[in-house]
Amino acid sequence: MDELVIYCADVGSVPKGNFGWARSGIEGKVEFHDGGTEIVDLVSAVARDIERGCPVALGFECPLFVPVPQNPLRLGAKRAGEPIAFSASAASGALVTGVIQVAWVLRELHGILGPIPVFQDWHEFVEARGGLFLWEALVSGAAKAGTHMDDAVAAVAAFRQALPDPEVRNAVEVEGDVLSLVSAALIWAGWPAVRSDLRTPCIVVAAVAGPGHV
Repeated sequence: MDELVIYCADVGSVPKGNFGWARSGIEGKVEFHDGGTEIVDLVSAVARDIERGCPVALGFECPLFVPVPQNPLRLGAKRAGEPIAFSASAASGALVTGVIQVAWVLRELHGILGPIPVFQDWHEFVEARGGLFLWEALVSGAAKAGTHMDDAVAAVAAFRQALPDPEVRNAVEVEGDVLSLVSAALIWAGWPAVRSDLRTPCIVVAAVAGPGHV
């Protein structure tokens, strides 16, 4: 995957400018963008890279799937590997904001690109050598930086450091059923999907302390 381009969006209020994203291209440099209007530029940049034939890995720093356990007393419990439960007040805002922004980005990309191949399985993505790979970023604790933009940079760095197989660095494990929010967003945005996608978790790549180097 020598031509892989890595993106991550750190979600937050677009009207308030609390949104940031970063890109690491095949040239090894990192670009970063901060502010409310930049979500439009994120879509344009991802579409441009895919149109020129680059495989793209696009991450979002928010929960992209949630567990749905059989035991009702475990509903809303945190996923193994995340510092606090996705349902806790500090995290639930990111989940709700993120779902909306993920759906918006995927709808816009579908409108520009049409139904290009989209993957959540890394090995299928590598075999295809093209298309869009979706992943969840986890930036927490000492890894968090001062801005949404810096957190996006840290996540991109973590993904690049996890290559050639980021599945080995998967940071969150869930036993039993899950509800894939990103698969639901894909279906909503117009991409074809099978029912099993709604029950399949994506990989989660956790950033380490400090922004790292991309």
